[in-house]
Amino acid sequence: MSGCGRGLPTEAEQDSRTLLVWGYVMSRGNPARGGAGLVDPAGFVVATTPVQSGKYLIGLELPAGTAVCDGYRVRVAIEVGRASELEERLLEPSSGGCFVPAQGRVQHTLDFWFPAEADPTSGGVP
Repeated sequence: MSGCGRGLPTEAEQDSRTLLVWGYVMSRGNPARGGAGLVDPAGFVVATTPVQSGKYLIGLELPAGTAVCDGYRVRVAIEVGRASELEERLLEPSSGGCFVPAQGRVQHTLDFWFPAEADPTSGGVP
């Protein structure tokens, strides 16, 4: 699912990462805490960052011309009560650029929405 980010976060303007992904992580309608990992096409986690106050920013320095919509993905893990939830999304043309430019960065916005779990004590017939 594409995100609704408005622009490049200030922190990202100061570094040399050529692939940047950021977004919001919500659980049960609230900002979540956890971690995010950038996974390469071979399945290796190549960068990690915390998810704090429902936000993450993760990036990697890649050579110009690298196709990031060809298997790169973001994996987010959060704690929900005593359990943990994991979700993964591919970088796609709908979330940002697909090739690292010769100058500058390729940017993606991916938001994660973890639905509320059904409460076994609510509703139902006694």
